Amino acid sequence: AIFMAIYPDRVVFSLLEIIIKTGSSSNAEMKEWPYFPQNRRENMIFNRIFDDLLLKFLPNVSRHVSKLQENEPEFNPRWNRLLSDFFIGILPNSYIFKIFDAYIIEGYKVPLRFALAHVALQQQSLLRCQTGAEFHDCLVNCFHRPSSHEYLVTGSSGSTSGSGPYPFKLLQKTAYSLKFSRNILTRFKNRHRRLSLDDFEDGDRALMLQRPLPKLSRTSSF
Repeated sequence: AIFMAIYPDRVVFSLLEIIIKTGSSSNAEMKEWPYFPQNRRENMIFNRIFDDLLLKFLPNVSRHVSKLQENEPEFNPRWNRLLSDFFIGILPNSYIFKIFDAYIIEGYKVPLRFALAHVALQQQSLLRCQTGAEFHDCLVNCFHRPSSHEYLVTGSSGSTSGSGPYPFKLLQKTAYSLKFSRNILTRFKNRHRRLSLDDFEDGDRALMLQRPLPKLSRTSSF
């Protein structure tokens, strides 16, 4: 979606091909993700790594999530909206393009870093949430509420696109103040890779094993 806003179709297909090949041809077992995990199990592990980082850097939020899950066992924070969906629909486009610049150079650490920063800057609001629905709303809709925040968000065209809880420079400063090495991520990753399928929750297993059909806008000719 981000590439499509900048390049014509044929260039986007070429760029996606390069990114996917970079992640699959260099290592058949995908011990390292240059950009993103490319199968369901690895994607679950990616989310588990974020849980580990949350416990390390923002233990109050991590404990609050566990508390909410005690009352709502079905509640599962939508971290994928920050990680796999790359903040689309959550942050202003002007923020996302700047994050994407760093992503092209640094790879998969960038969504982890900025997702942690986003949660850190929303921490006080998240800790006040009493239900999973409130938590999710606070996580993904903070830039779409009526203007009651301190900062104005300026779009790429220079016009004001709405209000938001923090400016990009604060998000960037927070993201790069969170220090974690790839060695730590690899250690977390390997620990989760040793888990058997039975160690994942029912929802995780269902997502890993399902074979979803594409939603077509018209009858397929195949």
